[in-house]
Amino acid sequence: ALTLDLEPEAQPPAVAAEPDGGEPLAVEFPSLEGLGLPRVAVFDLDETCWDHFGLDHKPPFRPPFRWCGVQRCVLDSSPQPRKVKVFPELPQVLLALHHAGVEIAVASHDTKPVWCRQVMDSFVLDESAGLTWGSLVPEELTFIKCSGEFWPGKAAHLKSIRQALLGGPCEFEEMLMFDDSIKVCKQADALGAVGVRCVGGVNL
Repeated sequence: ALTLDLEPEAQPPAVAAEPDGGEPLAVEFPSLEGLGLPRVAVFDLDETCWDHFGLDHKPPFRPPFRWCGVQRCVLDSSPQPRKVKVFPELPQVLLALHHAGVEIAVASHDTKPVWCRQVMDSFVLDESAGLTWGSLVPEELTFIKCSGEFWPGKAAHLKSIRQALLGGPCEFEEMLMFDDSIKVCKQADALGAVGVRCVGGVNL
């Protein structure tokens, strides 16, 4: 099982965009070398990756979304643009997993999948490498669904992700699930995956 309770080791820092002419900002992330890693890490979105119950929750956001390099966040298109409050350690977690070769997937019940994808595609992780959050999550590993078999639990999300992996299906034991719901984490555990409950968002 993967444990992210680590002190950051010396890594080539990821460089995020700084469009105001200043020096690019480095994003440090921990090395996962030597750990028993999953084949895929699956992330819930609402209350796990960002501090919102849903992007359409009152008051709803207004698309389209865009990256603001000065504030280092994604903003919506409201008359007074609102910030999508991504939890602060998410970039380090995503970059650490990506550089360790772990595939990244999304399993969410958010009712606005197009908005979610736009936020992920806009969020810059490493400007020098051209990496956004969305660039790490293939469309075929993005399951933002909340109807039919995809509600109320996430067994269908995990089964679909398992089958859609680029190198072919994996075992549930090779999956790591980050979610704020204790029920979802228990459901993942029951399938054989490892559920990590995120209280107050995903963190190191």
